[in-house]
Amino acid sequence: MDSYKIPEDNLLQKAKFYYYKATALNQCEDYKAAEKILQNLLKNHKNLLIKNRKLLGKTYFQLAYSASGNYNQKHEIYYTQKALEVMEKSPNLFEKAEIISTYNDLFYYQNNYNDHNGLDRTERKFREMVKKIPATDKNFPHARRVFRKMQIIIALMNKKPDEAIAMLNIFLKETASATEEDQNYINSCYSEIAGFYYNEQDFLKCINASERSASYALKTNYPHYRMIAFSKIAASYLKLGKYEKALMYINSSLDLIKQKKDFNSSIYSLNTMKALAFAGLGEYQKAAILVEKNITEIILKKTGKQTRIEDLDFREFNDLNSNYFINIFATSGHIFLNKYKKEYNKSDLQKAENLFLISSEMFQEFYLKGEFNPLLHSLHTKIAEGLLNIAFEKYPNNQGKTTEIIGLIERNSSKHLYKEFIRKRNIPDDVSASFRILTEDKYGIQNIVNNLENDHQILKFYVGTEDIFQVLIENEKIELLKLGKTNAIKKLTADFIGKIKTPLEFPKNSEALKKILLPKISAKKIILISDDFLNYLPFESLQKNGKYLSENFDLSYHYSLALWQMKYSERRKTYSKISVFTPFYQAGSSFNGFETPSLKFSKKEAQEILTRYSGKLFSGKDANKTNFYKQAKTSNILHLSMHSILDENNFRRSCLLFQDNVPLYFEELYNENIPAEMVVLGACNTGNGYLKNGEGIMSISHAFMFAGSKSNVFSLWEIPDRETSELMGYFYKFLKKGQQKDEALANAKREFIKNNPLKVHPYFWAGFIVNGNTDPISGNGYQWVLWTFSGIVFIVLLGLMVNRKIRKT
Repeated sequence: MDSYKIPEDNLLQKAKFYYYKATALNQCEDYKAAEKILQNLLKNHKNLLIKNRKLLGKTYFQLAYSASGNYNQKHEIYYTQKALEVMEKSPNLFEKAEIISTYNDLFYYQNNYNDHNGLDRTERKFREMVKKIPATDKNFPHARRVFRKMQIIIALMNKKPDEAIAMLNIFLKETASATEEDQNYINSCYSEIAGFYYNEQDFLKCINASERSASYALKTNYPHYRMIAFSKIAASYLKLGKYEKALMYINSSLDLIKQKKDFNSSIYSLNTMKALAFAGLGEYQKAAILVEKNITEIILKKTGKQTRIEDLDFREFNDLNSNYFINIFATSGHIFLNKYKKEYNKSDLQKAENLFLISSEMFQEFYLKGEFNPLLHSLHTKIAEGLLNIAFEKYPNNQGKTTEIIGLIERNSSKHLYKEFIRKRNIPDDVSASFRILTEDKYGIQNIVNNLENDHQILKFYVGTEDIFQVLIENEKIELLKLGKTNAIKKLTADFIGKIKTPLEFPKNSEALKKILLPKISAKKIILISDDFLNYLPFESLQKNGKYLSENFDLSYHYSLALWQMKYSERRKTYSKISVFTPFYQAGSSFNGFETPSLKFSKKEAQEILTRYSGKLFSGKDANKTNFYKQAKTSNILHLSMHSILDENNFRRSCLLFQDNVPLYFEELYNENIPAEMVVLGACNTGNGYLKNGEGIMSISHAFMFAGSKSNVFSLWEIPDRETSELMGYFYKFLKKGQQKDEALANAKREFIKNNPLKVHPYFWAGFIVNGNTDPISGNGYQWVLWTFSGIVFIVLLGLMVNRKIRKT
C-alpha cells in the first residue's frame, strides 16, 4: 500500500485508501500509526465523510479499535458510540454483523469502565434489535451470544449472581455443540461471574468460581481465560493474606503468557501482584526491584526511552488512558510507600510520590466526568490515600505542598452532582468561572484558604482503605491530620450511631469519638464535608467536656468543597416566599407495605411557620404533586411535612408521599429543576439512603440538591412527629430573627433541650441537619422595600434637621 500512488483528483478513492491502510495497520497492531491516519482522515475529509455515512461509521469503528489497542478507554468508548450513532441512523448501509459487533464492543468497553447506566442503555437497545432477528437468520447465533453475555453482566451488575449462573446454564444448553465463537463467549461469562465475587470481597467464592472458569478454559483450549482465572485466584489469596499460594498462581498465570511479546497489560498487572505478595512476605527489597523493572519496562515500551521512576513525566505517555495502568502505577506507589515506612529510605518516598502524581494525572484523563462508579471510586481512593500519605510524611509543615496535593485530589473527585447543580441553577459565568478553578485546577483550593472567614473552620474527611485523614481549613491556614485506622473508627462510629437512633441508652463513646474525629475544632461555625460511612454521623451529637457540640458550635454540612465554594461565591441575603405541604393520611393507610399513620402535629407546625413567613399552605387534597411542581418553580422555601419511604434495595425508588399516598420518587427529582433557596424535609429518613461511594448518601435530600436546591434541612433517622414539629417551630423562629440557617438550627436544638429536660437524648433532636448554603433568610419579601424606604426617609429627615441646625447656628 505504501508503494501505491494516491489519486489526488478522486477524493473518495483517496479517503478509502487511507481508511484501508489504517485498518491494515490496526491488524498489524501498529495502533498509533493507524490512529494518526484516521484522525487526519476525519479532519481533512470531513465534508466527504458526512455525505458518505458508511465510510464515516467504519472510520469511527477503526478509531475505537486503535484506541483500544493503545489502552485509551476514554476514546474507545467515545468512538464506538459515534460509530453506533451513524449505524443506528443508517442501518441499511451496514452489514447486520457489523452493527452487532459494534454493540458488543460498546458493551464490553462500558463494562470495563464500570458504567452501569451505559450498560443498561446499551442492553435495552440491543434487546430490541435481537427481537427483530429471526432464528433462521445467519446472524442469529452471533446476536444470541452477545445478548446472553449482556444478560449475565446485567444480572451481576444488579448483584444477582444466581440469576447470572442460571442464564449461563441456559446459554450452555443452547450451545450443546458449541462453536469456537460460542466457547469464547462462555469462557468470558465464567470469568465475569468469578470477577463479581472478587468485587464483592467474597474471596472464597471467587476462588471456587475461578476454578470452574479455569476448568472450562482447559477443556476448550483457551489458555487466555485460564490465565485470567489463575490471576483472580491469586488476587483472592492476596486479600486473604496467603501470599505463598498467591505467588504460586501468579507464576502459573505468567507461564501462560510469557511467550507474548506485545504490549500486554496482564503481564504488568501480574508482576505488580507478585510484588505485593513479596511485600506481604516482608521481602520489600524484592518487591521494590520488581516494581521498578515493571514500571520502567512500561515506559520503555510506550516511549522508547529508559527512564528512572523519579524522572518520569506523564506528558510523555499521556495517551496511556486505562484503569489497568492507573492501578499498576498507584499500587506500585503504595509498595514504595510501605517500604519507606519500614526502612525510612527517602528515595522510596520520592518514587512513591511520583507514581501517585502520575496516577492522578492518568485518572484525570481517564475519568469521563460523570457519576462515580465502584471502579472510579476504588481508583480515586487508592490514589488519594497515597497522596495524603505523601503530604503527611513528606510535607507536614509545608502549607503550599499540602494545598497543591489536596487540590489534585479534589480535581479528581466526582463532578456529577455539581455539574447538574450549576446547569439547573443557571449559575452566572463569573461565579462558575471561579468554581471551575476549584474543580479543574490543582491550585484552586488556595481560593478557599484565602477567603474563609475568621470564625469558620472547614473539616474535609477522606476515608481510605487503611487510614482516615482530615483536612482542616481556616483563614490563611490548611492542615492535614491523620485521624486513625479506618476499620477501628468505622466500628466506633457504627456503635455510636446505633445508640443515638433509639432513646434507650446514651452512647458511652461520645467524647472518645469526638477526640478522634474532631481533635482541633475551635471556631464558632464548623462546616463538615464527610466521606463514606461518616455521612451517617450527626457530629453535633458528639460531646466535649460533657456538653453536646450543638450547645457551643453551629454545624453545617456540604457534599463537596466545590459546592461549598459555589455557595460562598453566590452569597447574598434571600427573601422568603414559602409553600408548606401537609398531606392528610388516613388511619391504617399504607404504601408498598409501609404504614403511613396520620401526622397529628404537621398542621400545627405549618400554621406556626405561616405566622412567621408569608406563603401558602397546601394541606389535604391540595397537598398533591401537581401543586408541588408549580410551587417548586416559584417558591424560595419549600417545607414538606409528610411521610418518606426509604427503599434500601433501590435508592431511586425512595420517595416522598403526597396526598392519597401518591409518591414523588428520587429518580423523578433527578430530572427536575427546583431552584429553591431552601427545602425543609420535615419527614423521616430524608437524609438517609444507600451510600454510593464517591457520591455520598443517595437520599431524597441528595436528589433535591441535584435538582438545584441551594440548601436542605433533613433528617438522618425516624424522629417522632411531636418532636419534629416543635423543633421546626424553633428553627423558623430563629430564622425569622435573621440568623443564618446553621445558627438557627443550632439554637433550635438548644431551645428544644432547654424546654425538654427529659428529652436531651440525641435521638429526639440531633437527626436534623442543614446541608448547603447557610445564608440567612429574611421575613417577607416585601419587608426589605419597607425597611429600605424607612431608612431613606430617616436619612433625609436627619439631613434636614442637621441642615436646619447649621443654618440657625
